[in-house]
Amino acid sequence: MNLHQCPQNKSEWDTASQRLQCVDPNSYHCLRTEDGGETEQCLGKVWIQEKMCPEYNSKVGKIDVFSCHLSVGCPTEIYWSNEVYKYPICNRKPSLATTTISSSTRNHDANEQFPTYVYYIIISVALVLLILLCVGICIYRNRKKRGQTSRESENSNFERSTPDSVPLTAHEHQHSSNHQTAIKLKKTDSLVKPDCNPRSNPHISDVEDLEKNGVLIFISDDKMGIGKRMNLIEESGKFGDSRYISPLVQWEQEDDVSLYLFRQPIDDMSSFLEEEPSKMNEMFRASTNVPKTYFVLYFSKYQWQKYQIRLLKYDFFKKATTRFLA
Repeated sequence: MNLHQCPQNKSEWDTASQRLQCVDPNSYHCLRTEDGGETEQCLGKVWIQEKMCPEYNSKVGKIDVFSCHLSVGCPTEIYWSNEVYKYPICNRKPSLATTTISSSTRNHDANEQFPTYVYYIIISVALVLLILLCVGICIYRNRKKRGQTSRESENSNFERSTPDSVPLTAHEHQHSSNHQTAIKLKKTDSLVKPDCNPRSNPHISDVEDLEKNGVLIFISDDKMGIGKRMNLIEESGKFGDSRYISPLVQWEQEDDVSLYLFRQPIDDMSSFLEEEPSKMNEMFRASTNVPKTYFVLYFSKYQWQKYQIRLLKYDFFKKATTRFLA
């Protein structure tokens, strides 16, 4: 149901919810749509990450999210999608009328300030500069081509003038080959420059985030790529001895292990539910104690979408750095 404005506080939200009479497990939602409008729907509530806002995708009939980049008013913590009234900025839309009027006013003022002939002069000067630039590029290319032709001719004359009737000995031939290889290596080495920005390297970023938060979660369908990144974390030498465990319910704290990696955290949901609360609390304490224990987990996109609401109830998952990868 499209409407003029969504409820702005809890009392208005409750009133609208009673009017729409949603039935469990669905809840009342009033969300911004992908075309900038607002709509009321009965939908299943989902967790929304901080600095993100929910948006109703009318094409598929589901809730999407979009980033909130404003400095004030954006969500600062994880929240349910049916509590978006706490962040009115998420349903705010730009005033198209104001934008249009301002643009028209600026264009009108500009036309009054600069007569028409001024624009012709500017365009003419720009065209002349463009022509000169093209001519300069053509001259430069011709000179460069002539220089290359001249060097090739000199090299050809030198080769013809060099006596080649005397064959090289095996020792001389080996020495010449080694010398040429050394020259090639030096040229190649001079072209290799180190990456001075550590955040541009995914491996360095993974290590830094794991050191900071103690828990790193990869969400991707690329098992091989995630396996390589887990191996690089192990090989960094920053987290001590490591061990792969699957699933989560099999985890037990070991004295000589400080890094645990889970490639399949949830195998059987029924067995996980039996030990869920105590296991999650124990892992959270391990990730915050000193010395710290580190955890790296991998979920497929389907698994994360299926279990994220239950998992995000626990501080262990709330504190984690979550990395969505293609």
